[in-house]
Order: sequence, then C-alpha cells, then structure tokens
Amino acid sequence: MDGETARNLVNTRLAYVAISRASDDARIYTNDAATIGQRLAVEITKTAAIEFRPLAGRVYTPAEIERHHAPIREALEPEDGAQFKWKGETGVVQTYQHVETGRNIHIDGHGQFYRQDGKPTDQEAALDRSMPAGRAHSQDELENSLGLGR
Repeated sequence: MDGETARNLVNTRLAYVAISRASDDARIYTNDAATIGQRLAVEITKTAAIEFRPLAGRVYTPAEIERHHAPIREALEPEDGAQFKWKGETGVVQTYQHVETGRNIHIDGHGQFYRQDGKPTDQEAALDRSMPAGRAHSQDELENSLGLGR
C-alpha cells in the first residue's frame, strides 16, 4: 500500500476488503511500514461511497409561503385555519390537510373551495367533510348565532 495515499482511503474497511478477497494467502506491501498498522486501524463508519443527508425539505421564499397560506387565512376563521397544515398546490389551488383527520380541503386564491374531484363546493361542505365528525366549526357557529342553523 502506498503510504502517500490520501489518509482517508487507508482504513479498516480497505484492509478487510483487500484481505477477504484472497483465496490462498495475503501479503501487504507498503512503502511506510511504520504507520501502516495505525492507518489500517482507522474506523470508517460510512455505509455508502457518497454522503447521504436527509432532505430538510424545500426552502420556500417568503412570497411562496404567503401564496400557500393566504387562501386559508382569508377564507377561514383563525381557530378553523389553525387545524390545517399546508400540503401542496396544483396550479392556483392550495391543499391543506387537517391535523387530526388527515382529510384535505382545497382552496384557490379567491376563496373558492373545491372537492377532491376538482368541482367547486362551498366552505361549509368542505369543512364538514374535512373536520372530525360531530365537531362544529366556525361556519356552523355563525349560522347558529344568526338563527340559520340546521
């Protein structure tokens, strides 16, 4: 082994691979016998030839964040909107997922709600479908306070 080889290339993994491939015997030739033992003892914990780092997710610009969150902020009361997290967008329609039910609502930049099949729907129907069964939302409370409840 060449003693001039980059320090991070000579390690226990190299030694294991080199020795384990031998069929009859193995010999090590080096131009630096004084340090070869120490260099082969270096433990490398990488499991791949390249570094894998978990994706932290895409970083959105402030304008993109505003575009994602403006429809729900403008269309719903704060207590209802707080129950949803932005999930994605298709064209101008933003999709939000309810944190408890996992069901989605879809809203465009003009406050129009959409069903899963892309057909327009009203706010109350969208909230009834996405929020937990039996739980009132602000639209229901507003209608009840106006004497319009079901």
